[in-house]
Amino acid sequence: MLPKTSCNHTQHDRRGRAPEPTTPRMTSLRRSFILIFSGGATYAVCQWLLVVIIAKLGTPEMLGTFALGLAIAAPVMLFCDMRLRVIHASDALDRYDFTEYLAVRIGTSLVGFAFITMLALALGYRREVLVVIVLIAAAKAVESISGILYGFLQKSDRPSAVGSSSSVKGLLSLLFVASALHFTGSLICAAAALFSAWLLILLTYDLANVVHVLRRAQRWNGYRHFILSVRKGASFHVARTIVMTALPMGLVASLSSLTVNIPRYAIEAYRDTTALGFFAALAYGAIIPGRIVFTLGEASIARLGITWVTSPPTFRSLVLKLSSLVGVLGILGIAGSALFGKPILSHVYRPEYAQHSSVLVLIMIYGAFSSMSSWLSYALTATRHLKSQALLAATAAIIALAISGPLVRASGLSGAAWTLIISSAIQAVGATALLLPQILSCERESQA
Repeated sequence: MLPKTSCNHTQHDRRGRAPEPTTPRMTSLRRSFILIFSGGATYAVCQWLLVVIIAKLGTPEMLGTFALGLAIAAPVMLFCDMRLRVIHASDALDRYDFTEYLAVRIGTSLVGFAFITMLALALGYRREVLVVIVLIAAAKAVESISGILYGFLQKSDRPSAVGSSSSVKGLLSLLFVASALHFTGSLICAAAALFSAWLLILLTYDLANVVHVLRRAQRWNGYRHFILSVRKGASFHVARTIVMTALPMGLVASLSSLTVNIPRYAIEAYRDTTALGFFAALAYGAIIPGRIVFTLGEASIARLGITWVTSPPTFRSLVLKLSSLVGVLGILGIAGSALFGKPILSHVYRPEYAQHSSVLVLIMIYGAFSSMSSWLSYALTATRHLKSQALLAATAAIIALAISGPLVRASGLSGAAWTLIISSAIQAVGATALLLPQILSCERESQA
């Protein structure tokens, strides 16, 4: 049941009860942000360095193939992901057990991987591109399972485990991919190395952290019992209820990813893979601020969910303060790209990338709008405004689809960047309009 415009609301679990909000001891938001951000920032830098390594050791065409694999796999896996990590971490009323969320996540990840494989085969890509797409899809499926473990760790007030896992995963994937490219020069080997690194972290580090928390809570009875609990959580009734609850968020994530990738599809169709490689490198300019906002949202989502239920004035204050922080971050990114974009592109990548420095400024403008809409989506998720977010994301995707082709044909990479700016601005304005009644309602309650 979605809340309307009042912060006071009662929601029921699947057994018809009105449970009390979970109020565990919470790490301070500042400390939680620092812990998760340190890991998220390390991971983001490592992901960016992966692009740098491919650009340095490979060719723009090779980078374009890697970007194409991500562009095809990401929307599907994000739809299957359904942002269960956020929904689980912000579930202050404990409607479902962790093993039930995990069972659903494993099932949807397998479905997503199978769909991407069939889609790649149907599109008729050459062998190298096909194998890269399948390997990236497998890596994304593993990442998705790690994500729900992160949600459990956040809900258990273990932000240090999330941050350290992100750091280790970023560094290990960088080491594996760089080694594969250096010794083989093969993009297929690099994609296989990425999958191997993420799977290794999932099995040896993330799962160990979850087991440690369960043992401390005296909820651990061995791996056999844990597997049985997950299988029990996969019951059709429970899985259907969770999926139907989370489906709007799956649509939001998938459509948002599709909106971002539509210009890439247009570049690949109307230009070539080399042009896509240049655009992919430039687009990573928005990754760093985007990752900061992602980390901010992940660090604060549990607190947002609890304060929305228990302390509306605190919820309002938290949203306004962090929205201001995200806005300042976007402005700094735009200014930095305008002042230092050309030398950064020339030294970090190769001199030929510097000729597109004006596109980098446009990318950072898109990054500012995108960061704001992403942050506001966390606040909307805490208020359980899920379906409205799906409608907003669909509107942005339709507009991007309508304008990307003509803009890319007319202006090349700049046209692709303008597509991103327009679609992200629509999402930011729409998210603000959806959240504003909730903020005003909380303000009225604080004055009552």
